[in-house]
Amino acid sequence: MVRAGGLRVMELRADLESKQKQLEESAAAVARLRRQQEQELSGLKRKLREAHLELEARRLEIAAFQEKIKALEMLTRNAVTNEAIDHQVRRIAEQTRHVDELHAERAWDSAQEPPRQPRPDDAPTDH
Repeated sequence: MVRAGGLRVMELRADLESKQKQLEESAAAVARLRRQQEQELSGLKRKLREAHLELEARRLEIAAFQEKIKALEMLTRNAVTNEAIDHQVRRIAEQTRHVDELHAERAWDSAQEPPRQPRPDDAPTDH
């Protein structure tokens, strides 16, 4: 029986050592998985920061484009307004030229006609 008890102790000791070895291997596997997860998490955090920076850069780019659009819209409105003003100035210049031509024609006509003699019915009347 002592012999059987000694064998049993040796079996239990071997089983214990086997289980300790399995436990150590499992702990090493868990540590390896944790390091791997930490590395993945670190990489994902880095990518997230990069994505946030890129997103902010895009926001700034969009804001710059919106400002440029506003400026171009103002230029377009000003161009349309300037065209309308230019058109009105041309019309005024044409009308002024036309009036000057009419004045010149009248001056020419009056220079061509003999001086007009007052007629009796043109005389001023005192009432």
